[in-house]
Amino acid sequence: MIATLPDQDVMVRAMRQLRRPESFARHWLGHELWDTQEAMMRSVAENRRTAVKGCHSSSKTFCAADAVLWWVTRFPDGA
Repeated sequence: MIATLPDQDVMVRAMRQLRRPESFARHWLGHELWDTQEAMMRSVAENRRTAVKGCHSSSKTFCAADAVLWWVTRFPDGA
């Protein structure tokens, strides 16, 4: 089997989706996010610290896991 490089459009789209964590969760992980979850993920991307107030079972941990996956994919060296 011969490996081929993805075409330029695919690479541009992938890089665009990696810039925003909510886009990463939607397109790469296939998760539909609520407005509040999108705001949480944007806050992680834009701020040094993020705190989320919410009730039990409101998907905070699930959203945090998506944010962590985005972070390690976007910044593999941890920066």
